Amino acid sequence: MYNGIMDQIRTFIAIQLSMEMRLVLAGASRELAAQVPGAAVRWVKPERIHLTLKFLGDTDIDKISAIKLAMDAAAAEHQAFALSLGELGCFPN
Repeated sequence: MYNGIMDQIRTFIAIQLSMEMRLVLAGASRELAAQVPGAAVRWVKPERIHLTLKFLGDTDIDKISAIKLAMDAAAAEHQAFALSLGELGCFPN
């Protein structure tokens, strides 16, 4: 029964980074954490570090399959690429 509220989850499109990259970024996070007041930044655990390409926000659960199919089709049209680490930054500013 539909009660007017759709089941949603926060979604995003991201690239999973290699363990090597995540460990390098985790090390940089530890160095930065020592220089920043504890509550000023929410640090990400190494196993959760990823590269977000597009934040989709709250998405209806029944649309997830269609999004996955569209992403699979888009990925099939492109070759793999190399990714390397460069400068560190932060957002929103």
